[in-house]
Order: sequence, then C-alpha cells, then structure tokens
Amino acid sequence: MCRIHGHFDADLSPHDMRAAGALQRHGGPDEARLAHGAGWALGSNRLAITDPVGGRQPYEGDGGRVKAVFNGEIYNHTGLRAQLEARGHRFADRCDGAVLPALYQEHGRAFAERLDGMFAVALIDLRAEPTLVLATDEAGMKPIYYRWDGSRLHFASELPALLALGRERPTLWEPGLDSYLATKTPFGEHTLVEGVQVLPPGTTAVCSRSRGLRLHRRPAPERPAVTGGEPGEQVREALAEEVRRLTVADAKVCAITSGGLDSSLVTALMADDAPGARRALLQHRLPR
Repeated sequence: MCRIHGHFDADLSPHDMRAAGALQRHGGPDEARLAHGAGWALGSNRLAITDPVGGRQPYEGDGGRVKAVFNGEIYNHTGLRAQLEARGHRFADRCDGAVLPALYQEHGRAFAERLDGMFAVALIDLRAEPTLVLATDEAGMKPIYYRWDGSRLHFASELPALLALGRERPTLWEPGLDSYLATKTPFGEHTLVEGVQVLPPGTTAVCSRSRGLRLHRRPAPERPAVTGGEPGEQVREALAEEVRRLTVADAKVCAITSGGLDSSLVTALMADDAPGARRALLQHRLPR
C-alpha cells in the first residue's frame, strides 16, 4: 500500500533520498517520486490501487505550497472530495490521497481527524514558516519510523530506509531486542535501534524550526450506537458494510484465508457481494 520517507532540516541530497526509497520499492513498485526544497524532502513509492493512471505523489495544493505523500487507504475519500469541491477545491484525479492537501488547507493540523482509513501521511506546509506534519491512523496500521535529534528529523515507512537516511552508525537498543526476542512483537514507541522511534497510533506530529517537534494524540473518534435487530444480524450487517467499503479498488482484490472463522467470514462476504467472485470460489472448493 505504498511507502513514504523524507526529512526536515537534514543535510540530504536527492540521491540520498532516492537510495532510501529504493529500499522500500517492494512496497510501492509502480512509481517512485520525490519533491524537495531548502531543508526538506518528501519521497514516495506507489502501489497503484485507486485511479492507477492518476494519483501522482506528492499531491499538491495551494499552488504547490502544500505537498503530501501518503501510505494506506482512505475509505471516506469520496465524501471528503464532495465536501471540499463544495468549498471550491478542484482535483486532477480520483485517487484517495488527492484530498489530503485540500483537507489540510481547510482544517490545519486537525485534518487527520476527518480521515476514515488506515494511513501514514507526511505533509509539508510552505505557506509561512516551513512545517512538516506527520499523521498515523488510530490503529497504527501504517507505521512511521522517525529519528529526531533536536534539530533534524528523518522518517520512513520501514526501518532500513530510515537508517539509510542517517549518516550515523546505528546502535542496538538492547531492551528493545530483548522484548522482540521474547515476544516476537515490538511494544510501545521504541524500536531495536537507539534513538529511532515509531509514531504512536492516532498521533499527529508537527515539526518546525522555531518550535521543534511536537506530538499530539488525537481524540478517539466517536462510534455510532448500534440499535435495532438481533445482535447477530447487527454484527453481520456491520461486517458486510465494512467488507464492501474496504474492497473498493481499481485493482484486483483478494482475501487471505487461514481456515479460521474471521478470514472465512470475510471471504464469504466478499463472494456474496461479487457474483463473479462467488462462482470462482465455488469452482475452487467443489470436487472435480
């Protein structure tokens, strides 16, 4: 679902940025693009899912003074696009990430509170003092690794790319290694590398020269109350609606099944919503 990387106020060349991006190409093989200026750079590796012909990152707004790169999927981008068009914004394509600059122009740092999806966003605002904004979804589905030394910020979707952006020799953080070897899962904001952290879920980070790096935990979104009908039917309807929303794409969609209840139910709901998929599923399962 794409990869992103970049820096704020670091001494890095376009070649350094492209070398780091090459380490993430497996996550975004369709296109690699870069935007940079005095003291900042944004890079992206794109996996084209929505509007493959469009969707060229970085997305731009306000005459190019707001730029954004994006990893993930925004499920409510159609509704956001309609709202933003009503306020005079225009978009060159149908890609979900294209709404990001305009949404930021309208809502500032609170733009991420309007997003429904899984996402990691990096945005540069050049309208006044240059400011870098990073945002993660509430579940932390799309990570942003970062290193902040008090004046320079590096970030990337994957740890190897982040380490390639820095010129310092990485130092192992032993408590992180111990935790990973014991549980096979990293916990909290720390990583195995000293000084490298992962942006927490549901967080917006703002970085500028005058104020440094500030992290803001966003309020948890309100969930609508579910009323009416039997509980089992409510769950089925909610799952079916989520499957429909999450399988909207301009590329082929598949389900990964483990044989468990959850993946089997998702697969069945996908097949129920797509007659062609249902036929293919039955042909695969029926004995020959």
